[in-house]
Amino acid sequence: VRVDKLNSPMPINDYVKRWTKEYPRFGFDVRGSKKFAMNGNDGYVIDLMNTTKKRQLRQVIFMKDKTAVLLTCRDHIASFKDSLGECNKMIKSFK
Repeated sequence: VRVDKLNSPMPINDYVKRWTKEYPRFGFDVRGSKKFAMNGNDGYVIDLMNTTKKRQLRQVIFMKDKTAVLLTCRDHIASFKDSLGECNKMIKSFK
């Protein structure tokens, strides 16, 4: 979990666009992203892969006022599908 304090409120779409441009610098390919709603709040799920390090990530972003909260689940590519269910449970329980 990472909390990112912003200087001013920002639409979640703008925040996601900014980070989506940065992922390749860290060796990640964006495999997909999708906006969703949970408990009356907008969120984004972004699926990433780093084939060099053989890692796959699911990152979920929530935004409230001037705070972005990022939840990241990471595993080896070969076993990511097995851990994805637990990751999704954790995300659904987030408040």
